[in-house]
Amino acid sequence: MPKPRKDELDLSALSIEELNNIVFKAAHPFWLVRPASAQILSADRSIDDIGRAITETPDVVELREDFWTRFKNEFRRFVCSHDPKDLRRRKEIFGQNSTYAIVTGVAAQIGAKLGNALLAALVPLCAMALIALLKIGISAFCAEDRWDVTLRPEPTKKKRASQRSLR
Repeated sequence: MPKPRKDELDLSALSIEELNNIVFKAAHPFWLVRPASAQILSADRSIDDIGRAITETPDVVELREDFWTRFKNEFRRFVCSHDPKDLRRRKEIFGQNSTYAIVTGVAAQIGAKLGNALLAALVPLCAMALIALLKIGISAFCAEDRWDVTLRPEPTKKKRASQRSLR
């Protein structure tokens, strides 16, 4: 695997499966314990739909109406910016070997910019955003600002081959 350029994010420590584990475990106290929010988190919904649903569901953690939009804008600014401060901070955060350390580092960075956001509520949102980044790719994500992917892990080549042989 080629080494990332100085200004690129190194996402090699991340996996969609580990990020999904973080989403579902970290989201539980906030979004899954209340009846109206039980259907929000689904592997088949787009990350954008889930994010909007979280902020539009009245019995979920109280967030400002525009929170999801503000979160997406700040996440995109942080991962796509060429500002030297952001480059340095990204290198620190993404240079860690632990998926959870990366997710919480990003959540702390975003939380500092969004103000009173509850850090624990940001962890699953950041994990979902990182899934989008992994699935779409950094260049495409920064160019297109896409959030239309799902939480569902992509089948590996081995899984695809076994699915084809069952047909």
